[in-house]
Amino acid sequence: MQKQFISLLTLAVLIFPSLTIAEPTYRGFQIGITDFTDEEINSLNTDWHANVVRIQVGNNAEMDGTTGAAYFQMISDNLDEIDLLIPKFTANSIKVILTLYSPPGGFLARFAPSHYAMFSDLSLQDEFVTMWGILATRYKDNPTVIGYDLSNEPALRKSLKSKTSLPWPDLIKRTIAEIRTIDPIKQIIVKSLYGNPATLAALPKLNDPNFCYSFHVYPDNRYINQGFDGKPIKHNPPKKSVIIKHSFLPIQKLLRKFPLRERSNVCFNIGEFAVPRWAPKADNYMQNLLRIFEASRVPATTYARARKINLQSWTYHAFNESTVWDPRASTDPNIEEFPIETPLRAVVLQTFMQKNQ
Repeated sequence: MQKQFISLLTLAVLIFPSLTIAEPTYRGFQIGITDFTDEEINSLNTDWHANVVRIQVGNNAEMDGTTGAAYFQMISDNLDEIDLLIPKFTANSIKVILTLYSPPGGFLARFAPSHYAMFSDLSLQDEFVTMWGILATRYKDNPTVIGYDLSNEPALRKSLKSKTSLPWPDLIKRTIAEIRTIDPIKQIIVKSLYGNPATLAALPKLNDPNFCYSFHVYPDNRYINQGFDGKPIKHNPPKKSVIIKHSFLPIQKLLRKFPLRERSNVCFNIGEFAVPRWAPKADNYMQNLLRIFEASRVPATTYARARKINLQSWTYHAFNESTVWDPRASTDPNIEEFPIETPLRAVVLQTFMQKNQ
């Protein structure tokens, strides 16, 4: 009878499993630095309770085709702007993660599937590694900067990749080796191709003592892309089961590269998630996402084993970059001014960020 009970219990665990997600340490925003006022920086702390910002390093408008001395000057100019903001984040107890948004050469192709020029030219990969050496040298002793996110959404189209250029996993290893000769301590964050959770398993098993895997959570393109390019605004948000299947179950394939005893310590962060301000039921979508990010037990699919996911941080895209994504913006696509009354999706964000206190 006892053996039969144990067998039934085992079967129940297999059929009704769960993913266990550790509560994040950092919650905040991806930000645009242009025209960022002192009042807005203070608001990130006092009104939003954010304790981290993810800053995009680069210049989207100028990066395509920019290489060599011109590239390094473009990034240097951007870093000078960032350096003016960092003391203000420090004063508000907000940490900074730097992500290299503009790789050398920018995009060779922007239409899907997009492609970075550095995956077609080994010399540009040399510049990429050199740039991360420069960044590590500049920020290794700055306690406000807590992480180096190697690439925002690394883009590689197989048909455009050159034979001599390194694939993304090998370029990751080479870049980490360069950073660690300069800064042995700060966290290094590595992103799946295009930030897609489905490609997490292609990332290498890293033995670095302080690294974090990262991905972006956009589980339903119809929902996220509605309202753009004349597309009708009509789609409701995806169900929780869709979000989990798209964004969290792929983690298990990556974790299989690690011994069982190490898996609960493998670090993950969510670099981006967002909702266009006009999307139907945007507040419900945000609440479902954040409940998953913060939950102690999240239902998984049949026969998936229980796993603890060490989710260290999440950052919403974006604050002070575009009114499309800014949580302060009106739900009416025809109104650009921020409304007096706080939108519901913003209230949801504020509620979860209060856990930072």
